Parts: sequence; C-alpha cells; structure tokens
Amino acid sequence: MEHDKPLATYLRMHRLETGFSHGDVAFLLGAMYGSNVCAHERGRRIPGLRTILAYEIILGVPARDLYEGVFHEVRAQVLERARGLSTHLKRKTTATHRNQKIARLRSMLEELQLA
Repeated sequence: MEHDKPLATYLRMHRLETGFSHGDVAFLLGAMYGSNVCAHERGRRIPGLRTILAYEIILGVPARDLYEGVFHEVRAQVLERARGLSTHLKRKTTATHRNQKIARLRSMLEELQLA
C-alpha cells in the first residue's frame, strides 16, 4: 500500500482536537496574536525549536508527528548525506575513528530506510 505524502504540519488538526482557538494557543506560546499560529498551521512559517517544543507540550503530540511532512523531508536529506559521508569515509584509510563512524552511518542508514 502506497502512503500519501504527509502534510508539512498537522498543527491545525491537533489544535482543533483540543478545542483551543488560535488566540488560546498564541497565549500559551507567549505570543500576542493568533496570526503566528495560523502561519505555522499553514506551513508558511516553521517556528523555532522552543516554539515547536511548546506546541508538543500544548497539544500533547510529539514534534515529529506535528511536523510529519517536514520530518520526512529532513530524513531524506540526512539519508542522502549519510550515504555520501559513508562513501567518502570508505575511501579514506586513515580517518580518525573511521570504522566507528562507518558502523554508525550503516546503522543510521538501515534505520532511516526502514522508517
């Protein structure tokens, strides 16, 4: 079964489940207006780490689930870079901690490909 591409963010869905308004969430975030919350929900702006962690607390949902689409994009980028670094390290014979790094990259690649 093929999965549909996830939305960049599921903030709105989870906010609606709580019954909170944009203003309520903005207040809990320490902001003055709900317009920032709306921009976050529409994916027009990705908030900073502190705000993302606050959303996790307020909505009771892990950050990677709130930003599932962004998570998938980042995972794909890290997967590509990990492959490149692994290839680079395999060619170097004198890299510090080479085998340890290659083992960690191999493990990471396996995890990322399964997810």
